[in-house]
Formats: sequence, structure tokens, C-alpha cells
Amino acid sequence: MASARKILSNTGFQIVGKLLTAAVSIVILKIITKYLSISEYGQYSQIYDFLSYFAIISDLGLFTIAVREMSKNTEKVKEIIGNILSIRIIVAVLALILAVLMAFLIPKYSESKVALGVAIASIGVFLTIMQGTLSSVLQIYYKMHISAISLILGKLSTLIYVLYTVYFYLPNSPEQGFFHLILAGVIGSLVMLIFTQFFVSRLTKVRLKFDLKFWHLVILPSIPYGFALILNNIYLRINSLFIFFLRGEFEAGLYAVAMKIMEILAIIGLFFMNSVLPGLTKAIQEDAAHAKKIIQYAFDFLVMMSLPIITGIFTLSYPIIYLISKKEYLSSVENGVRFYGSDFALKVLIFAIFFQFLIALFSFILIAAHHQNQLLWINFSAVIFNVLASYFMVRSYGFAGGAFTSVVVEVVVMILMYKTAKKFVDFKISLGRFFKILISALTMGILITIIQRPLENMLESKAVIVLVGIGGGVYTIMLFATKALTKEMIKELKK
Repeated sequence: MASARKILSNTGFQIVGKLLTAAVSIVILKIITKYLSISEYGQYSQIYDFLSYFAIISDLGLFTIAVREMSKNTEKVKEIIGNILSIRIIVAVLALILAVLMAFLIPKYSESKVALGVAIASIGVFLTIMQGTLSSVLQIYYKMHISAISLILGKLSTLIYVLYTVYFYLPNSPEQGFFHLILAGVIGSLVMLIFTQFFVSRLTKVRLKFDLKFWHLVILPSIPYGFALILNNIYLRINSLFIFFLRGEFEAGLYAVAMKIMEILAIIGLFFMNSVLPGLTKAIQEDAAHAKKIIQYAFDFLVMMSLPIITGIFTLSYPIIYLISKKEYLSSVENGVRFYGSDFALKVLIFAIFFQFLIALFSFILIAAHHQNQLLWINFSAVIFNVLASYFMVRSYGFAGGAFTSVVVEVVVMILMYKTAKKFVDFKISLGRFFKILISALTMGILITIIQRPLENMLESKAVIVLVGIGGGVYTIMLFATKALTKEMIKELKK
């Protein structure tokens, strides 16, 4: 149970860190969406959507490969991280230079603020990639609280510069302030890197290594997984590109607010599975029975996290969007004409969280079993499906069609991922706790629906904070009442 305790504490630090950085991110989002017009925010979000493709190219799956290799060879951490860092620097520089060149060559980007924004933001992306590489060492030593602190400090640094720009330096000039908002992200990334480097250097010496034999051994198996990640990013974000190019900056801005929330939430599942990966890798190699327990434990945890998120956000999508943006982003009816805003996009997109969490589980099973190559064909199938579906759905129904397509493609990927993982690893998923968790989440949702209007009449927009707190309390009580979570289980985790 020592490994289970380490996994839980490691994940706990990451989740707490992510919750705090998410809170800061929401504050930043609120400030930026009030400062910029919806169309300007559409351009702002497009910069990071575009760069995300090149950031994934820079990854090549090397973070996950590094965690796996260092977990098997803890005595060679210094050599592994030194070589991985060298590879990522070279690949990242080349990829981001390509990104900047392409941005200036795309007419719709070069004619707007996007191209110059990509050039500035690429610096921050490079710094983030370096910080992420170093944090793989923290993952191995179960020191992810350091990474969590670095994320918080980075976000706070970004927030400070955003506040300075919006309220002191350029309060009435969003046109000029636009690029300073991007610079704020670069400053935050720099702070994260410096803090992480300081503490990683205490665990191991970080020096660039150029062992070409090691590069050959690492890069070859990582390339298929790297391409799988690129394809994964394409099928997740292609809707944003279609909306920007086919429907314009305004709809892209509406969709981007909902997607920002989704990005914050989706990372929880990945954080958890990154913590599980070292233990799962060893268990699959050495103890099949223990591997099955880890997989079931991971499934139950991911379901326990995803269902209340879906229920709560579906119920409270309107006040949540109002809390983090402004009235113009909300659905409304004027003169009999229905306007669908970011809250509608969020209502649809939130169902994808359940499938994203389970996709993380099944994909990491394949990685732990050294069958990450299988992710390539799965994600390629998802890209083909999503490109075709999104093109027609976005053209016909705008961002609402893109949101619906996103959920459908996640269902398809989850089914393919589960069936493929079952071929290579012997495991069985029990749904015993699933229905108890579902009942708990639905009870929470019903109660929130009943008390939502009275609380909103009393507290207005602040009511959502109280509702989230009440919902969390009710859900926890229901988990114990249905015995989805028992005292015995908690005691076992504390051992």
C-alpha cells in the first residue's frame, strides 16, 4: 500500500496545485474577457490553439517515455533527463520556428493580431516545455508538490502582469494591451522554469547530454507515441480551427471560453494517470494481479471525479460562464431570436470529460505495457472522423455543431482505446461502484437544481460559489450513504 499512498499523495498535490492554478486562471480569464471584445478574445485563444500543435510536436511523447524509463532505471536519472532535455530543446526550437513562419504565411493570421501573437507566445511555450521536461524528475521521486507550487507561482506572476496591464498601464487601450496579455504568459512560464530548475537540481544534476546511442533507443519508440499525441491534439482542437476559419472570430471567442474550462478539468485525469504510470508499469511486468487492482482503483477514482463535475457544470453552466466572463457570452432571447452563448457550448462539451478521463486510463495502460504504438491508429481514426464531421457540423451549426462533434469523437476513441488495451493487458473493469457514484452525482444535481433559483435571488452571481460548496458536501455524503466510498476504503488508503 506504500505505492498507493505515494500515488495518492502525488496526485493530491497535483490536483490541489491544479485547483489553485485553475482558480487563478479563471480570474485571469475573467479579466481578459472583460478587457477584450469577444472577437479579440477569439484571436487571443486562437494563438494558443495554433501553438498547441507545435508544442505537441516538441513533446514527441518524451515526457511519458522519460517517466517510464526513469522509473525502471532510477540509478540513471541524471543521464536520462540530460539526454531527454537536449532532444526536447532541439525539437522545440525547430517546431516553434516553423510555427512562427507558418503563422505569418496564413493570410487570416497575418491580417490580424494572431501572427505576431504566435511569435511572442512561442517563447512562453518553449519555457513551459523545458519546465515540463524537468518535472518528469519530480514525478519519479514523488515530489510533484514542487511542480504544483511552480505552476501556482507562474500563474500568479501572469496574473500580476495582467492586472498591471489592464488596470494601470493600458486600461483604455485593449488594442495595445492585447500583446502585453500574451507577454504575461511568457513571464509566468519563466517563473515556473526557474523555480522547477532550482529544486530539480537538488535531486539530480541537470546537464545536457548527447548520448546518440541513447537518443536512438528513446526516439525510435517515442516517435509513434509522439505522432499519436499530435493526432490526439488535432482531434481535440480541430473544432476550434474550423470555427475560427469557417464561422469567424466571434464564434471562436464564444467557444474558447467553454474550451478553457474543459482544458482545466481534463488535466485532472492526466495528472492522476501520470502518477499511476510508474507503479502500473512495474505491476504489468512483475505482478499481473496487482496490475488489475491498480487499473480498477484508477477507474473508480476517475469515475468518482468525473461524474460530479459533469452533473455540477451541466446544471450551473449559465452562472459559471457569467462568473468567469461577461453578459455578452451568455445565451439569450431577443425579439424571439435565440442566441446561443458559451454556456450552451459548455453544457454540451462537459459530457466529454467522462470519456476523456477513461481514455487517459486505457491509453496509459497501453503505454505501461509498451504498446503505445497502438495509439497511433486510434488517434488517426479519430482525426479522420472529427475532421469530416466537424467540417460539416461547424459549417451548418457553428460552434454548437463543433461541441456536439467533440463529444461523439470522445465516445468513439474511448471504445477503440478500451478494446485495444484489453487485447494486450488482461484486466476487467467492475461497474459495482459506478452506479453508486452515479446515484450520488444525480442526487447532488437534483438538489442544486432545486435550491439554485432561491440562492441566486439572494446572492446573485456569487450564488454559484455557494452552490458548488453545497453540491460537493452532498456528493461526499451520498458517496458514504451508497457505500461507494467506505471508511474501510479510507483506512486502507491511509496504511
